[in-house]
Amino acid sequence: MDFNNDFKPNNATKWNETGKCVAGKTEFGNDLAHLHEPCGIYINTLNNIYIADFMNHRIVKWIHDEQTGKVVAGNGHPGNELNQLNQPTSVYVDEKRKRIIICDSKNQRVMAWPLNDGKSGKLLIPKIQCTCVTMDQYGYLYISEDKDHSVVRWHDEDLSVPIRVAGNGTPGSDNSQLDCPSYLFVDKDQTVYVSDVKNKRVMKWIKNAKQGIVITLDNELKKSFPEFKPAGLSVSSDGSVYVVDCAGHRVIRWKKDATQGTVIAGGHR
Repeated sequence: MDFNNDFKPNNATKWNETGKCVAGKTEFGNDLAHLHEPCGIYINTLNNIYIADFMNHRIVKWIHDEQTGKVVAGNGHPGNELNQLNQPTSVYVDEKRKRIIICDSKNQRVMAWPLNDGKSGKLLIPKIQCTCVTMDQYGYLYISEDKDHSVVRWHDEDLSVPIRVAGNGTPGSDNSQLDCPSYLFVDKDQTVYVSDVKNKRVMKWIKNAKQGIVITLDNELKKSFPEFKPAGLSVSSDGSVYVVDCAGHRVIRWKKDATQGTVIAGGHR
């Protein structure tokens, strides 16, 4: 989940008891009014939503308040040609370079697709078991990798030399390791936040750190729902961390330096 504008809820923010459907229907499908297992999203400054429509093998753009979406990448049929995707999990819109960056998971590659009506994409990074892709303000790409249980950083000027910025390359549960990292958020200081799925935690890795800091260290949460499974996340300008708990069907907020989270949507209050 990515936002290229500031995310600025504060302590006075009032959260609605019920949500509003802004894309897709309550049942899955493959026409332009439906989604099928949507994964990563990107929201631009116009509140338009770009969605990795996983089982429809496409990226869909949903304009604010529209009833149907528009396919902007993929042809809806799984494959490995340059006009196809296969189970995309993550999408990032690079407005500066006018391209859509896609984690094409089943094809084990990262693709760059023209932002405006592109009929096919360009292979950006091959042979990578990617889960999520995002970008910082300096143009560096960050990708979570299943194979090495790491988050790596790349720059357009040299896509042959990745730099590991989280994890040590082996799966594990100590603070230097990750186990199946998935969704990412990178702040203005190049601090990396990562959903560490199998360890059931969210970690923060400050730039150049060899170890991460566990954000979701919450004994009460473990008691109330021990199967906590972090997925999408975002960080607001005040340092609060918002995490989708897909096992608990809820969104949880951890305020900066807090040791206990608060359910703000779904689940049980």
